[in-house]
Amino acid sequence: MHPSSATLTALHDGQLGPGRAARVAAHAQGCGRCRDEYQRIAAECGEFRRANLAVDRADTRPAWERLQTALAERGAARAPLPAAPSAMRDRVLSELRGYFGSGAASSFETVGEQELLGRAETLLAAFLGQRSAAAIIEGLERGSGRPERQADVF
Repeated sequence: MHPSSATLTALHDGQLGPGRAARVAAHAQGCGRCRDEYQRIAAECGEFRRANLAVDRADTRPAWERLQTALAERGAARAPLPAAPSAMRDRVLSELRGYFGSGAASSFETVGEQELLGRAETLLAAFLGQRSAAAIIEGLERGSGRPERQADVF
């Protein structure tokens, strides 16, 4: 039986336990189909990381603040403007992309930050279990997104 794309992605991202990672890697090395899929995933992840580095280097917060100031000065801001994207929101959406892909994560982009955490935890709990989801959310709140002691969680 071939591992799923999600499992190969988890292998690439170092999210499988050591035993399972070794089994999946051994299979992928000997199976042309899975090796090709793993290489495709690795290439896409590399492209994604390069694109994210370019975005990370461009700090949009000063531009956002200038826009808010200009709108306020013109009286156009009758309703409060949404907050600039926060580091927390970025971490949560990045974590959701890692587990569920960009399409699923994009459905959370308009959700408020506190609601985002609650929804993310619900989704992660359905996928990984309550303890793992709680550990991931705690990690996101700390600033990392990864549980401190994965052995106790997964």
